[in-house]
Amino acid sequence: MRSKKLGLILGAMIIGLALVAGRADAALLNLNMGLPDIHSNSTGVYSYDAASDLFTSSATPYYVTFTGAFGDTINITGTKSYNVGFYVDAAGNFVNGIAGNDLVVRGDIDVDGNGSVDLTGDLIRGEITNFGWLDTGTPFDLFNFTFDFTGGALSSYYAVSGYKGADSMSSENSTFGGSFATNFSGTAVKHDTAPVPEPSSLLLLGSGLLSVALLRVRRKK
Repeated sequence: MRSKKLGLILGAMIIGLALVAGRADAALLNLNMGLPDIHSNSTGVYSYDAASDLFTSSATPYYVTFTGAFGDTINITGTKSYNVGFYVDAAGNFVNGIAGNDLVVRGDIDVDGNGSVDLTGDLIRGEITNFGWLDTGTPFDLFNFTFDFTGGALSSYYAVSGYKGADSMSSENSTFGGSFATNFSGTAVKHDTAPVPEPSSLLLLGSGLLSVALLRVRRKK
């Protein structure tokens, strides 16, 4: 009986290793995304040009979460946009950014909910530093990347995180097949953009976000 159990365990391990070894496309970055968290709606698009190695995406920022509490979302208004561009080689590795800002997120945010805009214009400007991807074998594909925050109205929040940020994106209608040797693109793209705090900075970030939450409660009362 014992040998049979060991055989089953070894068989499961072999199958698991075979599955992992067969998924060379599982190269998403391991991200510890913090707050505030900007989400775009599902109307975004992305494309990759194999000849120029250029990866681009555009979307519409939808709402932001400052505390992560249920229902704590603030709509992004005004002239809003999301644009990112950088270069990826034929092996799917990040090469470098484009001229100017690689990432720009624009919009208006009423942080304390008093009806007056507190943050406006460029919310985030950044330079891409790394790139990850996952071909799921279906039209739903995943990509993510990190960036150095270089400017924008959310500067004070990113300062707590050492001016580091990350973005997780998905496309529900993607032609990506795991190869960067050919062109591919996708629609129904969503972006999730946030700071990536270092462990030593988490306590400071939490206290700052708690202050925002308390301010919003006082305004509502």
